[in-house]
Amino acid sequence: MSDKNENGGTITKIQSQKRPGRYNIYIDDQYAFAVGEDVLIRHRLLKGTELDAGLIQQLQREDDLSKIWQRALDYLGFRQRTEQELTDYLLAKEFELEDIETVIARLKAERLVNDEHYAYSYVRTMRQTSDKGPAVISRQLQAKGVSERLIQAALSDEFDESVQLTQASEQVPKIKRQYHRDMPRIQEQKVRQRLMAKGFSSDVISQVLAETSFEMAEDEQEDLLNGQAEKLWRRHASREASDRRQKVWQALYRKGFPSDAINKWLADHENDAD
Repeated sequence: MSDKNENGGTITKIQSQKRPGRYNIYIDDQYAFAVGEDVLIRHRLLKGTELDAGLIQQLQREDDLSKIWQRALDYLGFRQRTEQELTDYLLAKEFELEDIETVIARLKAERLVNDEHYAYSYVRTMRQTSDKGPAVISRQLQAKGVSERLIQAALSDEFDESVQLTQASEQVPKIKRQYHRDMPRIQEQKVRQRLMAKGFSSDVISQVLAETSFEMAEDEQEDLLNGQAEKLWRRHASREASDRRQKVWQALYRKGFPSDAINKWLADHENDAD
């Protein structure tokens, strides 16, 4: 606002900006400030209205908040947001934190921002559309600024242990198929690791795996052992005999083959070599 109008005066002109919903206010024939349509209507600003310095300051303050409010509504129009997500977005637009907090308080009062509702909705959606367990979902909500109390309440109500057991059990066959060429012990280890990475607890995983069979036909295990052992035997051909045997034995054991089967293969192979 110009120095001439800093103490107020009479509105002599209201001019629409090119930007829809914005208006330039002229006091005593000089441009003073701009406001949005909501502020214009709320205060019934008309040509001939008398404005004192205090009211002008109030109008400008309300207009600042109105800009933030509209930007927030636009951001919320795409999907639900948490309080922290909205705060970060508005800060990135270089609005003042104090003004952002004022706007968010109003949004919360009108239930347009509600972290509790967000947490429940997020957990429900993830449960229905993803293969993620509670730990992963919890971390995702924490990253969005949702409090631990709200997260745990939503998980308790929307993703209790019975649901976790069902979802984890449904994933086991698909994961097992990816490791069907591994020995049963390794299959079980990898299924456990995958379920943990997806966010299921050790207790839930143990209950699920206790009901899961990891088996491989004896002839298939023998063929697999022969193939893996031959490759390893050739790979370590340059080593001393005892070192070569140890390296092959350790590698095969890590792959899940029983020690007695490994010892038999090595004995047979060494006898053949003799």
